[in-house]
Amino acid sequence: MYLLSYPDIGTRSMDTIRRNPRDNPDETAQHVLVIDGGHFGLAVAEYLTEGARSVTLVSETKPTGVADEVTLIQRTLSDADDVRALASEVTDIDIIVVVGSDSEALLLGYLARHEFDPRDVVAGISNPANEAAFEGTGMDVIDMPRLFAERIRSGYE
Repeated sequence: MYLLSYPDIGTRSMDTIRRNPRDNPDETAQHVLVIDGGHFGLAVAEYLTEGARSVTLVSETKPTGVADEVTLIQRTLSDADDVRALASEVTDIDIIVVVGSDSEALLLGYLARHEFDPRDVVAGISNPANEAAFEGTGMDVIDMPRLFAERIRSGYE
């Protein structure tokens, strides 16, 4: 597990996701799958279209204002069968980004890691106490509260 925080931003964050494909770290990712269509998931998906060849957003509800560059799949993912069905439809995924509640990110990220076989799975978490649950899952973790706090601290020192 790789915990991402503010000092890592230039080296291993969304910029890295946009740049690194499965086979050649100097090229743009070919296909990124973002799971969670809330406002945050939508913003991540749209940001990633700047560097990824294609971005697919999976959302339980249809978010408003989805950019034309983002492929939207409106679907509920609640168990292994749902993730397996999605994996049969969406192929050649390089990177999976899972946001939402920490428990959803843990479950869906773990299932997606095994069903899609992507190069990377990145999970955003909101409760740092849950970091330990992600150990051994093969997912990189972005600790959002720590990221915000370190960013604010660095700007005011």
